[in-house]
Amino acid sequence: MSDSSVIKENGENAIKKEISRSFSGTSKREGLTKITILLVDDDSGLLEVGRRFLEKDPQFSVHIAFSAQEAFEKMQGRDYEVIVSDYQMPGINGIEFLKQIRSSGNNIPFILFSGNDREMFVIQALSEGATFCLQKCSNPTLLFTDLSNAIRQSVRQKQMEMYIRDLERRETDLIDSLPDAIFAIDKNGVVTAWNHAMEQLTGICADEILEKGDYAYALPFYHERRPMLIDIVTCNDPKIIANYFPFLIRDGKKLISEITIPFFNNGNSASLWCISSPLYNREGKMVGAVELIRDSTERRNIEVELRESEEKYRALAENTADLLFSLDVNGIFTYVSPLVNRYGFLEEDVVSHPLIDFVYPDDRKGVLASLKKVTCGEPEETSVFRIVDMWGNTHWVEEKGTIRVDVFGKAVGLYGVLRDITDHRQAENAMQLANKKLNLLNSITRHDILNTVTGVIGCVDMAVSTKNKEEHDILLAQIKDLVRVIQRQITFTREYQEVGVNAPVWQNLKEVMERDMVNFSQSEITFVLDLEDTEIYADPLLEKVFYNLIDNALRYGETITTIRFFYVITEKGMTLICEDDGIGIPDEAKDRIFERGVGKNTGMGLFLSREILMITGITIQEIGTSGKGARFELLIPHNAWRFVKTGRKK
Repeated sequence: MSDSSVIKENGENAIKKEISRSFSGTSKREGLTKITILLVDDDSGLLEVGRRFLEKDPQFSVHIAFSAQEAFEKMQGRDYEVIVSDYQMPGINGIEFLKQIRSSGNNIPFILFSGNDREMFVIQALSEGATFCLQKCSNPTLLFTDLSNAIRQSVRQKQMEMYIRDLERRETDLIDSLPDAIFAIDKNGVVTAWNHAMEQLTGICADEILEKGDYAYALPFYHERRPMLIDIVTCNDPKIIANYFPFLIRDGKKLISEITIPFFNNGNSASLWCISSPLYNREGKMVGAVELIRDSTERRNIEVELRESEEKYRALAENTADLLFSLDVNGIFTYVSPLVNRYGFLEEDVVSHPLIDFVYPDDRKGVLASLKKVTCGEPEETSVFRIVDMWGNTHWVEEKGTIRVDVFGKAVGLYGVLRDITDHRQAENAMQLANKKLNLLNSITRHDILNTVTGVIGCVDMAVSTKNKEEHDILLAQIKDLVRVIQRQITFTREYQEVGVNAPVWQNLKEVMERDMVNFSQSEITFVLDLEDTEIYADPLLEKVFYNLIDNALRYGETITTIRFFYVITEKGMTLICEDDGIGIPDEAKDRIFERGVGKNTGMGLFLSREILMITGITIQEIGTSGKGARFELLIPHNAWRFVKTGRKK
């Protein structure tokens, strides 16, 4: 009896015995995907037994064909998951059938049945692409159980291969879609990936370099076979690092480097930024490495140009006579040129602080209004105001601002230039003061002294013509008094001429007053100085101011016994007060005592004092109560006074 007959006979009985047991698990498999099998054999009985046995499993769907030719015809109409074929068939045997399927490019799982157990037959079948080779035996249960297992295993293997190929395809598509050039190698240095961006960067197609080793991937860059960054990942050879990558950054397992290649890109120098990291398999074992390369030439060129531009701007900012700055929309400094050191500040003392903090208090309102105009897009304008330096000194500046906008045209701040015009203002003030002094001196010489001289001449004429000795003596005394008036007027012109000639300086109040008090040491007046070690910024003739205040108090105070100096700090500055306990000044005279020529003496003392104080913006007024004493108040701006011990500005 042939193998086929034995299988058929035993198969009928085996099917009857096994069918109920085999189908007991049917409900558990009903949700599984069908596996469609094409069973090919020229023995109809064996086909039927095989079909019935395999379809005991509800996942299997078996189609039959009696020859290879019929199988080809069935394959034209539908797809099968697996082919099971007998070897010995008329016309086309199983191996020839397999060859034709594989030659058509079809890689469907193929299981070959045969009664031939020769080793050479199995080797030939597997070499032609058979998935499994099963030997027929007389035990159908064992045979078809093995076949069922082989079918499942071959389908799973095919599905896994398809999944892997699909995964590889998606990975390849993903890598190809990336804008950066990427390639990969295995542990042997053989290229396993070369994306589209890499093709564009190097001009080398993937087909030309895939599966090549011996540093072939270095040729497009260096024109020689040599290690690249990716090789350090796979071998980590210190010699390679020392010879080729002395400037290397390690970030965990990633390696980063930026290199300049002189012969890349058709002989043009190029800067390349590279990052490389290892590749691992599912077991966590390193199987190769990947490298990303980005052409950073344009960025490096921009950086170089930017550095050159910054150096030029820095040189300009450091050597210009003007202070350059930028503000945000809130008036906060975002940049200030090094010239700010001239005013005692470091750049970090100014940046991130409001401009208004450095503006003289009385000018802040105008500066804020000017800044608002510029940031609102109104025409540019030049504003003049004062700033206060680290030491409390005031400087006049001329500022011109330009609106600063972002790429959308929205105002984000302004650029500005500050020009110190203190010298110019001082020159203007000096000119105004000189003109004022010339006019005053001219008035004194042409009017006051001339009038006095006229009086002297009149008295002389009358003294010559009179015969009365008593009248003659009176006229001589008047002549003497008039000459003394001329003398005082000339003395005043000398003192007034000195006002504003020399630059203001910081002067210690106590020291100035103590020098004045020496001149009045013979008087019985008590002087009280309630002052800390304080300095004020004033004309060098400040001593004359306090001398005149004391002299006037002694001349007109009558009942005076005490003169007291003290100060009060207010929002406007420091108020220095000179107070006495004399008869005071009548209310109707308070507004006129600082005018020239008002007074019982020369009428010049308080006028001169006011002129001296005005040089540095100090004002003076008298607010005492008539009958109770005089009270002179000198308002000294914040920037014109300071405590000597702390040196801090109030």
